Amino acid sequence: GPGQSPLSNCLVKLMSQQESCAPHCDCPNPPQGVVRCHAQQLRTSPWKFPSNIQHLNLENNNISIISQQDLSGLGQAGTGLHRSFANLSRHLEELHLSSNRVHLLSPNAFAGLARLQTLTLGRNQIDVLVPGAFDGLEHLVSLKLDNNHISSIQPGAFRALRSIKELFLKNNNLQVLSQGSLSGLGQLEVLSLSGNLLDLLPSEILSLRELSKLELDNNRLHLLSPGFLARFEKLLLLELSRNELTEVPVGVFANLRDLTHLYLSYNNLTALPSTTFQDLGNLTMLSLYNNRLVTLPGLLFDDLGNLMEVHLDNNLLSSLPPELFHNQLELRDLHLANNALTSLPEDIFDNLTNLRFLSLSGNRLQAIATGTFQNLGQLRELELEENRLNELPGKIFDHLSKLRVLHLDQNSLDVLPQGIFQYLVNLKDLQLNNNFFFQILPGTFSGLEKLKELHLDNNWLVSLEPDTFVGLRNIQHIHLQFNRLSHLPPHLLAGMRRLTRLQLHNNYLTSLPHEIFQSQQNLKELHLDRNLIASLPLDIFDHLRQLTLLHLNFNRLKSIHQGTFDGLLSLNKVYLDHNPWECHCPAIVYLSHWLENVCVCVNICVCECV
Repeated sequence: GPGQSPLSNCLVKLMSQQESCAPHCDCPNPPQGVVRCHAQQLRTSPWKFPSNIQHLNLENNNISIISQQDLSGLGQAGTGLHRSFANLSRHLEELHLSSNRVHLLSPNAFAGLARLQTLTLGRNQIDVLVPGAFDGLEHLVSLKLDNNHISSIQPGAFRALRSIKELFLKNNNLQVLSQGSLSGLGQLEVLSLSGNLLDLLPSEILSLRELSKLELDNNRLHLLSPGFLARFEKLLLLELSRNELTEVPVGVFANLRDLTHLYLSYNNLTALPSTTFQDLGNLTMLSLYNNRLVTLPGLLFDDLGNLMEVHLDNNLLSSLPPELFHNQLELRDLHLANNALTSLPEDIFDNLTNLRFLSLSGNRLQAIATGTFQNLGQLRELELEENRLNELPGKIFDHLSKLRVLHLDQNSLDVLPQGIFQYLVNLKDLQLNNNFFFQILPGTFSGLEKLKELHLDNNWLVSLEPDTFVGLRNIQHIHLQFNRLSHLPPHLLAGMRRLTRLQLHNNYLTSLPHEIFQSQQNLKELHLDRNLIASLPLDIFDHLRQLTLLHLNFNRLKSIHQGTFDGLLSLNKVYLDHNPWECHCPAIVYLSHWLENVCVCVNICVCECV
């Protein structure tokens, strides 16, 4: 009727026919109390809903204003809606209004929805919260106001939320929290103020003694006042990442004895006092990555006996005290990547008997002592890439029988000791690419029966021994591209029946032995492009019945023997361009007919006559 808002008109239509559902809405059948009307044009949609509605989804629409008239003044339409809305208010527990164009919440906007427990208003255009906006929602437990434009919360905005446990104000424009803006939230357990413009810890949160989770990341905080956080004795998670903190004062985390997760990453911290974390005996997760830490006190983690995950990556650490991790018996994940470490104390990891993941990539390590990893029997993944390692002790990995992933790529290694991997019986992924290997000694890969992926690309390999890969019966991917291989032993791949991808492109291969692929019945991808191959044996592809992708482009092929491709029954794509094909008969006849019949050529197979 005249004077009613679009939302009111839509709800009038919605409630005038209680049991059936509009064509553009989703109402479970039999009715389960859920109505989904998201991504509709509310001004024109014919809304209907079941009488027992408990969950109403109005997301992704064009609602701009929510007033008391919208939700509790429906009786003005003269259609007996007071009773219908009474049913709605008696049962409705969840109301989702995210991703609309709401810019104003009037006082008492939700009055009458006394049973409502969850209200989502994220991704709207709200810029201010006025007193009484949420009056009547005495049973509301979770309120989401993230991704709006809120710059002001007026005193009394949350005064009626006696049951509220979670308040999300993430990604708004709050610079300060004025006095009284959080009044009435004494029972709040989760508060997210992430992604605002706060430069100081807001004193308004001091009254929230029940907080177990406080998110203040992505603000402009530059100072942590000693004693400020001491009031939050029930805090379990504290998120302070992506601020402008330059120091952590002594005692700032005092009394936070229940804290389990602490995030301080992406700040400007250069040093930490040895007693920084002394009261945090229950801490399990500590994130300090992307700071400017140069050194760490040896006793920094001394009281953190329950730590399970530590992030120290992306700092400026050049050395580590030998005793740094001596009390971390429960540690599972340790991230030390992208620092400036040049060496490691041999006993630095001796007490980390439960460690599963260790990253030392992106440092300046030139050597690692034999016993460095000897007590890491539970380790599953070890990352040593992007260092300056030029040699490895032969027994360095002897105690890592449970290791699954080993990254040694992007170092300066030119040779590996025989048997260096022999005890890595569970290894599945080995990355040795981007080193200076010119040869692989016999027995290098012995013991790697479960290996599935081997990266040897971007090295200086000029040849491979016939038994280089003996025992790799479960291998699936081999990467040998960007080396200097001029030939391959006939039985190099013998026994590799599970191989599905072989990359040999960008080498100096001039020919291939006709037996080379005899064991590769499951091969699906074969990359032979950018070599010097001038001819192919007639039967070279006879066993590749599962091959779907073949690269032969950028070689020196002039012709193909009749029948060479006949066994490639599963081929989907073949690249043959940039070869000096001879166009006179009969040299090109077989290839021409095969391409016409199979129709798998890509990159336009142009016959470049010579």
